[in-house]
Amino acid sequence: MIKKYKEIFKLTINAGQANASPPIGPMLGQRGINIMEFSKEFNNNTKNLKEETLIPVNIILNKNRSFNLNINKPISSYFFKKITNITKGSTQAKHNIINTIKIQDIYEIAQLLKYEELPLKSVCKILIASANSMGIKTIK
Repeated sequence: MIKKYKEIFKLTINAGQANASPPIGPMLGQRGINIMEFSKEFNNNTKNLKEETLIPVNIILNKNRSFNLNINKPISSYFFKKITNITKGSTQAKHNIINTIKIQDIYEIAQLLKYEELPLKSVCKILIASANSMGIKTIK
């Protein structure tokens, strides 16, 4: 089967802050992507989100140097950090609990992320496990 694209790669960029400076500019430039066109499209698609929100992006580079963006939902650790007012997770999550989060907050995050292929209960379980791996204990 012949591939219609040259390469697929992933980046995590702050919402509305794509520009030609490192590390984004050189990564796109060496692949022949028009950096200004990419920045304009990404920033327009993420202008309704807060600037500190980390957004995962899948970039499909076609053989003719055009590209397609698949902008995903924000990562869950961003929401945990925002709610608990921490800068980073614990280095020893099982032994060092750095903060707590309510089940209600987990439920609200699950509703924001809304994975179509999973029921809400499963998404909540995944988020609880992610919070635990960051050293954030879930309480009622």
